[in-house]
Amino acid sequence: MGTKQHWETVYSDKSADAVSWFQPHAIRSLKFIQRLIVGKTAHIIDMGGSASTLVDDLLEQDYNNISKGGLEKRCHRLGIY
Repeated sequence: MGTKQHWETVYSDKSADAVSWFQPHAIRSLKFIQRLIVGKTAHIIDMGGSASTLVDDLLEQDYNNISKGGLEKRCHRLGIY
């Protein structure tokens, strides 16, 4: 099995919280963003975040300019659409 097929299988066969790298809160990333970004309206894109909960944490901290893809992932996770 090639690398691409391997990761496609991992993401299709396991839920986001069943992989070894899952964390319920992206504390390290959130602290990094809080140290570097001046305001809550800064543009934030979670590159390669996929099923990351960083978007959830950012919204809970009142950041309001988050990438559309991240917001769509959260809505799907919450069953909104």
